Amino acid sequence: MTPGRPAFNFSLQDTSKKNIKLTDFRGKIVLMDFWFTGCGNCKQLTEGMKPVIEHFKNNPKVVFVGVSVDGDFEEWKKSVKSGQYSNKESIDLYTNDLKSKHPIIKHYGFSGYPSLLLIDGDGKINWKSPKTSLELTE
Repeated sequence: MTPGRPAFNFSLQDTSKKNIKLTDFRGKIVLMDFWFTGCGNCKQLTEGMKPVIEHFKNNPKVVFVGVSVDGDFEEWKKSVKSGQYSNKESIDLYTNDLKSKHPIIKHYGFSGYPSLLLIDGDGKINWKSPKTSLELTE
């Protein structure tokens, strides 16, 4: 996926099982963080992102979205609540038991985690991280 191409129009569940769509963020810059429970590098990224999130937390044009490829909804909710993989200002989403087989993961070709994706206000890819970790979910 190259910059300028349309982003995958996802619909994923949050911790209350409400469906959240990419179109919900129209006009906003969206930084997506893809992770899984047990990923050491994912924890490090969460910690490293704290100053960035703090800097932008009051900017209504910037949204932070965490997408977990965990296989168990309740375990994922525990991980979100722990704060080790997610920040309070992030919107936490789940790939619905499909883990890394979910269409959003396949669409972007992610095979290592954490992986980052930046989407501009027009719903287009601005930047996709290279493989950042050799840790795989499967």
